[in-house]
Amino acid sequence: MEKDHSLEGHYGVPPHWHEYIPPEQRKAVPVVVRGTSLKEPSCPHSWCNTQHSIQWSGPGEEGYWIDAKRTLHPFVPKLMGNEDEEL
Repeated sequence: MEKDHSLEGHYGVPPHWHEYIPPEQRKAVPVVVRGTSLKEPSCPHSWCNTQHSIQWSGPGEEGYWIDAKRTLHPFVPKLMGNEDEEL
């Protein structure tokens, strides 16, 4: 079975991993640990990765769902037991 290496990218080591960066030049974001969670209080919504995420708010349109590309699709439920037949 062949692996999809694009899904394994988070295991990659950046080419500059060995370079030393003095503490005063590091761009570390302060992290607060609460129980089993981490928060970055200096970032929006307490997490820096939300800065470039797509934000949604509702309510949505009845009978439709939206994909990651913001395309509206009609919701068509299928009957239980017969995958080929639509309501």
